[in-house]
Amino acid sequence: MFSDPSSQMHRAVPRVSAKLVPPVCASSALVAASRGVSQFVFGQKPMPDELIPRNQFQPYKPAKDAGVEVTVLGNGARLVTHNQEGAHAAVGIYAEAGAKYDPRSAPGLSYVMRWALMNSNFENSLFQIDRTIRSAGAAFEHQEIRKRFVGWKIEARGDSWKKPAENLVIGMAVPRFPEYDVERFRDTMDNLLEEQRWQRPREYAVDMLETVAFNREPLGNSRMVLPLSNGECSHDKLVAQWEQLCVPSRIIIAGINVPHSDLLAVYENSPYQHSATAPHHARAAAVPKLDVLSEATQYRGGSDEFEQESRAKAMSTKPNMEKETIAAVGFRSFGRDVNIKQYAASLVLQQLADVASADGIRYDRYDSHHGIRTFYRPYSGAGLIGFTVRAAPDKVVAEIAAGVALWRGLSADAEAVNAAVQRAAVRFYHDNVEYARDYLDFVASSLAAAGTTHTTAAEVLKAINEVTPADVQRALDIVKSDRPCLFATGETLGMPSLRQMGL
Repeated sequence: MFSDPSSQMHRAVPRVSAKLVPPVCASSALVAASRGVSQFVFGQKPMPDELIPRNQFQPYKPAKDAGVEVTVLGNGARLVTHNQEGAHAAVGIYAEAGAKYDPRSAPGLSYVMRWALMNSNFENSLFQIDRTIRSAGAAFEHQEIRKRFVGWKIEARGDSWKKPAENLVIGMAVPRFPEYDVERFRDTMDNLLEEQRWQRPREYAVDMLETVAFNREPLGNSRMVLPLSNGECSHDKLVAQWEQLCVPSRIIIAGINVPHSDLLAVYENSPYQHSATAPHHARAAAVPKLDVLSEATQYRGGSDEFEQESRAKAMSTKPNMEKETIAAVGFRSFGRDVNIKQYAASLVLQQLADVASADGIRYDRYDSHHGIRTFYRPYSGAGLIGFTVRAAPDKVVAEIAAGVALWRGLSADAEAVNAAVQRAAVRFYHDNVEYARDYLDFVASSLAAAGTTHTTAAEVLKAINEVTPADVQRALDIVKSDRPCLFATGETLGMPSLRQMGL
């Protein structure tokens, strides 16, 4: 019944994994022990040869484009996807709760919501949410679009997006808004504003120009939290803002390179259903009705504002203490959501000005370079188009005057417009289509406010390619019909107003 222990011990000795070349004399036990390394046969056959015979490789299957699919859900939310079967997936949830919906008493509240809404929910803490995103190899980001939408999105592989996306859905349905986190954000908001002013001064100047050009109007609300309104962006106002604006009918769930049915299942099978009849949404005040067609009348031509700052002293990163002034000058233009043809004409007009100012061929594309650079900020019913200047204080006034003269002197020459059309199409594709994260924003925000009418990227590109000199001339007429607006920061004590400049 019992085997010999010595034989068991013998069998327990591990075998050498390498193969030995058979000895010439099998009876010699010492031959194997004295073999050289070169006599051992190491390695193995290539794994594809061992595991997958060559005649069993899967044939190449080209990706299929499912096109844009839109579904209005039972609770009123809208779901839109464009599955191109790419390996890189992007999923986001968007709310029509941008800066222009902020209350007058708390401008910048939408910016706090971008940070706070996905900070934790009734399922997970911020640590758990972050761990889920990282474990899937995903990336998280939040943004605002045209002062109309705020959004939260993740980017991941095509096979690992569902769990992080579920956290987005739960965060929208049942956010926690921890009061201690909201208070902690106050320093963050101030620091982010300063970092933007120092590192991206042109973008900062355009952001502030919006508050000047549309002063005391919905479009004049700040995109970020200004120091004067920091104390007003409280926990209670944040909760009230979410209750009022984040109802399902104002929500869009979007996905790129994900199956429409899979994203629908993730939303519908969430443990917390988003419903407008929930007590917190039912008791909220009515959403303010903003007429997008009236946005053009909100523009206040001739307005200007100056912010004095010794940037060399404040930043402590200019060893030679050079003084500088950054200014943004803007004109009224067409918006994005009313007429696609007018929007396309404005995109072409910006490129026309790019070529005329030589900004389009400048090799230095960093924000720190001096000179003129163009911009175009479309909203729903109106837009702001113009240029920014970064120059020494004694040269900035001449640069501003030259920039205004350049814009007012533009002409819709057929050859120049044709070149601008090509540039506008490339620029639009790069900014809105080329990358999944940007295309996700475009697909989500191009839905109509009420209904499921969708403007595809192909339709916008078609509209751009069909822009005529007459269309550009109409956009130019809008620019020339009113006075510009100005915001300047940096060394501004000696700067004259627009009226004193004769502009």
